[in-house]
Amino acid sequence: MKELITFLQENPKSIVIGSNHTFELLMNYQREHNLLLSYYFKTVDQVVEEILGRFSDEVLVKLVLEEGYQVDIAKVILDNLLFIDEKEYQSPKLHTLVNLKRKYKQYLIKNPLFETFYKSHKICLIDYPYINDGFYKIYQTVFLKENIKNFTLESPYQKDLTIYSFNNPKEEVEAFCEEVSKLLAQNVKVENIKVHTLNNNYKILIKNIAKFYNIDCDFPIPTKLNEFTITKEFLHYLEEKFNLKFTNVIEEGLLLLQQKFTDDVSTVIYQKIVNIINRYLFFNGQVCDILPILQFEFNQEYTLPIFHYKNALTMTNIFNENIFENDYVFILGFNQDVFPPVVKDEDFLFDDEKQELNLPTSRIINEIIRNKALTKIASSKSLYLSYPQYSNEGKLTKSSFIDTLSTYYQVKESKYTYIKEESFSKKRHFFYLSKLLDKYFMYDEISSELSQLLFNHQDQISQYNSYTNVFSEIDLKTLQSYLENEFVLSYTSINTFYNCQFRFMLERVLKLTKQTNKRSLMIGTLFHYALEKLLSIETSDFQKDYFAIVNEYCNRHNVSLDAKDQVFIKIYGNYLEQIYPILKKQYEQTFFKVRSVEESFIVSLDDKVYKPILVGKIDKILTYEDQNNRYAIVLDYKTGNNEFDYNKAIHGLDLQTLIYFYLLNNQEERKYRFAGAYLQSILPSNPLRAQNNSLYQELLEKYLTWNGYSINSIEVLSKIDRYVGSNNSFLKGIEIKNDGTLAKRSLDDVISNEEFDALMKLVENKINECLKEVRAGKFPINPKKGSKVNSCMYCPYYDVCFRKEQDYVRIEISNDLSFLRSRDEKHENTDKTN
Repeated sequence: MKELITFLQENPKSIVIGSNHTFELLMNYQREHNLLLSYYFKTVDQVVEEILGRFSDEVLVKLVLEEGYQVDIAKVILDNLLFIDEKEYQSPKLHTLVNLKRKYKQYLIKNPLFETFYKSHKICLIDYPYINDGFYKIYQTVFLKENIKNFTLESPYQKDLTIYSFNNPKEEVEAFCEEVSKLLAQNVKVENIKVHTLNNNYKILIKNIAKFYNIDCDFPIPTKLNEFTITKEFLHYLEEKFNLKFTNVIEEGLLLLQQKFTDDVSTVIYQKIVNIINRYLFFNGQVCDILPILQFEFNQEYTLPIFHYKNALTMTNIFNENIFENDYVFILGFNQDVFPPVVKDEDFLFDDEKQELNLPTSRIINEIIRNKALTKIASSKSLYLSYPQYSNEGKLTKSSFIDTLSTYYQVKESKYTYIKEESFSKKRHFFYLSKLLDKYFMYDEISSELSQLLFNHQDQISQYNSYTNVFSEIDLKTLQSYLENEFVLSYTSINTFYNCQFRFMLERVLKLTKQTNKRSLMIGTLFHYALEKLLSIETSDFQKDYFAIVNEYCNRHNVSLDAKDQVFIKIYGNYLEQIYPILKKQYEQTFFKVRSVEESFIVSLDDKVYKPILVGKIDKILTYEDQNNRYAIVLDYKTGNNEFDYNKAIHGLDLQTLIYFYLLNNQEERKYRFAGAYLQSILPSNPLRAQNNSLYQELLEKYLTWNGYSINSIEVLSKIDRYVGSNNSFLKGIEIKNDGTLAKRSLDDVISNEEFDALMKLVENKINECLKEVRAGKFPINPKKGSKVNSCMYCPYYDVCFRKEQDYVRIEISNDLSFLRSRDEKHENTDKTN
C-alpha cells in the first residue's frame, strides 16, 4: 500500500484500476493517515464500458424480432459484438458479427474521448491480470505500456501447507465448522474469516450444520425472479394482454402488482421487475413480441439483497479479494476442476476466433487463474485447505493443483481428527455417538471413538433411541405466515392431502417440493401443444406443419432447443404422425365438439382467513347439446398408465376428473350434465408389446382408447362414440348386448346422473374437509394403505417422517362403487334417456 500511495503522491490525477474492495482499502488508508490524494478510481467493468462502450437494449430486441435469433443466442451475440473491430476476419462467424455491428452501430453508446483520457494518464493496475475478456483486449490494444504500473497490496508468507481429505462433503463441513468455532472462541473477527465461494450444495450444507455450532451464516443463493409469485402473476398478466400494445398495458400491470404484493420480499422483487421494464419502455410493439425477452430477463439468476445479517459468516471469491496478515482463509472442495476452476474452449467464440480478436483463449485464462490461485495461497498466512473423496455422484478426484503447490511448499495431506475430548458442538458429538451405537447394536462394531464419546456423554445416553416421529399439528401463527399470501389447492394437492397430511404440509405449506426436471416438463408441454394444434387443422404436409408449430411455440415462450431436445422433438414428431390419423378418426366418430383445450379454471373457496382458491387446467373439454340438456366430457392426457378408480373417491383419492367437473360447473350458470370422464394415454413410457400377432397399428389404436367412466345412457353413449360397443369403439370397457342394453361387465364403468350428483357432493365435502384440517394446522403422519393404495411407495420424504407401521391408516376399497349404490342397484341394467 505504501508504494501505491507514494506513486499517487508523485503522479497526481493517475487512474487506479481495481476492485471495489481495493477502493475501500485505499479510502480507509487515507482516513487513517489523514491523506488527501488526487486520482481517478475505476473498476474493471467501468473501464471496459467506457472504452468499448455498450449497446442499448434496442439491439437485443432487433436481433430477436428482425434477425430471428432466440433470445439467449441474441444476448450472447450482443455481448460479443463489443469485441468486434470493423475489419475482415477469417472466421465466417466473425464476419457475421462484423456485419451485425455495422448494421447496429448507431445503437452503440460510446464516448471516444475516454480512450484519449486513458492514454493521457498514468495507470495503476492493482493485482493485475484480471479475468475479464474486455479488459484483456483493452490492455493489449489501447493502453500505452509506458503509462502502466502494476501494484499488489498483498505480501507472500513462508509456510507449510496441510490439505485435509474427507470421505464426503458432510464430514468436510463438520470439520470446517469446528475450525471456525475455534477461531471465534479466540475472538477472531468474523470479517477476517474468508471462505472461498462454494456451490449451492455446499452453502446449504454449511448453513444446516453451522446451526449446531451457533454460527450465523449469510450465504445468498442466486434466485430466478420467475420463481416468485409476484413475477409469475405479472407474466400471467402480460400473457392475457398478448396482442395489445406493450406501453398501453404496462403501467396498469405494475400498479396491480404494487397494490397486491406488499410484503418485504415482494417489494424487493417488484423493484427489480420495474428496473427491467424501464429498460424496454422504448418498445412500441405488441406484448407478444417483447414477452419472450422479458421471460428471458426474469429467468436470469440474481443475488437479491433481501436479508443480510451482521456479524455473520460470509463467502467471497478470493480471486477478487485482498488477503492480509490477520485473515484466515478457508478453501473447501479442493477437487479437480473446482479449485482452481478450469475454463474450456466451449464459448460462443472459440479459441482460434478469440485470437483474431485479441481476446484471451481458454489456455491463457487458465494460466491467469492458476497464477492468481498461487498468489492468493502465498498471501494467506493462515490457510485451511480440504477436499472430499466422494459425493452423491460418486468418487471425486483431488485437485492436480496440489502437485503444483508441492513445488513451492512443503505439502502434507492428512485425515482430519474429529473426535476430541471437547467439541464446539455437543449436539454433533451426540449425533455421532448415536451413529456409532447404531453400528454397535446392529453389527457389533466397536471403536475407540465409541468408548471416548460414551465416557464424555454419560449424562445424555438416556436420550439414545428415544426419538418419536409423532407429528400432529403446526403452530397457527406459523401456518398463517406460510399461507397468508398464497393458498392454492388443486387436484394434485388434494390428492396429496388424502394420501398423507404430513406430506401435504411439507409440499404445500413449507414448499419443500423436490426439484423437477423442467426440461422434460417443457418437452412434454410442447408435445401436447403441437398435438392439439395439429388436431385443429387439416394438414397435407405433417412434418412441415409440425415443425412450424414447434418453432411458433419456442418463439412465443422463449424456448431454446439444444441438440438433445432436437432429437426428442424429431422422435415425437414421427410418433405424432403415426397417431394423428387415429386421433382424427376418434373425433370424426363423436358428435361431441371440442369446447376448449388447456383451459384454466379458478374457484374461490369459502375461507375469510386464508382466502384459498381451487385451480385446475383441463387438457380437453368436449360438449354436446340436445333439446333438453348440455353434456360435457373432460379428457386428460397421460404418459403411460391411464387407470383411475372412483371407488377411491370416498377416501379423497383419484378425484382428478371429478374436481375438473366441479371447476367446470362452478363457473357456468347453466351446469353441464355428466357424459364422461376419461384419461387417454398418449405417449407410452415403454414399448408397446404385441399380443396374439397384433399389428402395430392395432396396438396403437388399443393404446389410444379412452379409459374412465361414462353416463349409463345408451343414447348419450352413442353420441360420444357412434360405434360404441363395437370393435371400432374408442371407449374402453363399454359392451352392449344384442338387446341394446349394457352388458353386466360394463356396469362398473358407468354411473347414473344421481350417482354423479352424489360424487359432486362428495368432492365438495372432501374439499371442505381438507380446508378444515389445514385451517386447524393438523398434519399427522397418516399414509394410507389398502389393496390398491400404498401412499409411501413413491414418496420422496420417506427419510423425513420415519414412518412406522402403526402410522398407516388402513382403508378398504370396493370394486363396485358400493358407497354410492344399494345392493339392488349394483345389478340393475338401466337404459334411461337422461
